[in-house]
Amino acid sequence: MAGYLLWAFEQQFILQDYLLLRLLRILPNESTAVLTAAVLFSTAHLPSPLLTVATLGWGIVACTLFLRYRNLTRSDSSMVLWASAWRFPCRMRSVTT
Repeated sequence: MAGYLLWAFEQQFILQDYLLLRLLRILPNESTAVLTAAVLFSTAHLPSPLLTVATLGWGIVACTLFLRYRNLTRSDSSMVLWASAWRFPCRMRSVTT
């Protein structure tokens, strides 16, 4: 579980600190940068259509929160909780069936 939570944190770091900040430099406005970052983030989850849609929504929320507060801790904490809630019930379902 600790490894998965670390991976969720790393994904948020890549999305916000790396991708979003660079997109803000090259795209005309914040909304375009947020949407582009969220689409790229969700594309990484394409093998699962449901997860792709969920991460698109979360990507928009996380990037918007990051731009508002400029604090990785807030959005990363939320992402770790969301990812845990998403992953472990799905995993348990596949184990029991």
